[in-house]
Amino acid sequence: MDRDDGSKKWEFYTGDAVKSSPLPVNGTLYVGSFNGKVYALSESDGNEVWSYTSGDAIRSSPAFWNGTVYVGSDDGNIYALSESDGNVIWKYSLGDRVYSSPSVDTEENSVFIGCDDGNITSLDTRTGALKWSFHTGAPVRSTPALFENMIAVGSDDGTLYILNKYSGREEWSYSPGYYLFSSPVSSSPVVYGKTVYFATENGYIYALDSKKKEAPTSVFAYYIIAVILVIAGAVIGLRKVAGRR
Repeated sequence: MDRDDGSKKWEFYTGDAVKSSPLPVNGTLYVGSFNGKVYALSESDGNEVWSYTSGDAIRSSPAFWNGTVYVGSDDGNIYALSESDGNVIWKYSLGDRVYSSPSVDTEENSVFIGCDDGNITSLDTRTGALKWSFHTGAPVRSTPALFENMIAVGSDDGTLYILNKYSGREEWSYSPGYYLFSSPVSSSPVVYGKTVYFATENGYIYALDSKKKEAPTSVFAYYIIAVILVIAGAVIGLRKVAGRR
């Protein structure tokens, strides 16, 4: 669509749902479809330049670096495709569906991506060789955010993880639901300045101080205190009743 007046410039029908976010690079638009294809379309008129067919639906949004398009598929693979013709440069099996979109560290030649098997994985952008993998407690559908020497990524186990981008070691983590009231962190974190922003599926958005590793006390902490007080009150009441007998 024309950004000035909203008029339609062109449209392209993939044949199925599109939940992948389009990526414009050098006059070409890259996007995935539920029909299992990655499309390269002309930005000017929407004509197909090339397409590549994976083994299942593509929800993942493409990333680009140095002539290569990176994208995940529900077939469990991440693909590195040639910018010019869509041929596979390499692919790596992550072991389960890939909803997460890849993030590329251009300085270290690393691509980071999550998977429904609960892992966040770092691969070499040039060869697809495994650098490291970190396991969370549930599917990782969040897209990793890079900052300094770390990445921030959410997991459906209700936790935001901050990992060392070189080793995959956990630097710190934050679980606003305290596990009892946990809600999936499937949104993609954003880092601005020294603050990490992320949202959970129960409608809350959080801002964390990346330096102090702190955040405001979650409302769920008060819920847990209330539950504990109710349980404690019930136990005391039962003991009193039992004592009278």
